[in-house]
Amino acid sequence: MLKVVESATQVNDRGGVVVVESDCDGPPFTAAFAELEGPEAVRLAQSYAARFGCAPSAVNGNRVGPYPVNSAGVPIEDVRDPDGNPLPVQHPLMQPYRYRVDIRLVGRLLP
Repeated sequence: MLKVVESATQVNDRGGVVVVESDCDGPPFTAAFAELEGPEAVRLAQSYAARFGCAPSAVNGNRVGPYPVNSAGVPIEDVRDPDGNPLPVQHPLMQPYRYRVDIRLVGRLLP
C-alpha cells in the first residue's frame, strides 16, 4: 500500500515534492518498485497536493526511480557515522526497510 510521507513532503499551491512510500516488504522489493513506478503513486501525490491548493497539477520532469530508506526513515545514501563517513553495508542502519519515490509536481502556471 502506498502512503505519503508528510514529514518529508514539501508542497504548496504552486507545486512541490510529494514523497510516496510503499509498505511492501522485501527483499526482494519488486512489489514496492511496481507500486512506486505505477500511476497510483502519481494519483496519490496529486490528490495530496490538491489539499494544499495545487490543483490541477502535473508531474514536473522525470521521476527518479525508487530509493531505499532504513528503519529510521533515512535514505540509505545519507546514513553516516558520527564522523561523516559512510557505514559498512553490513551495518543495521544500512539495510533497506522501505522504498520511496519523490514526485515533483507543478500547479497551474496561469492565474
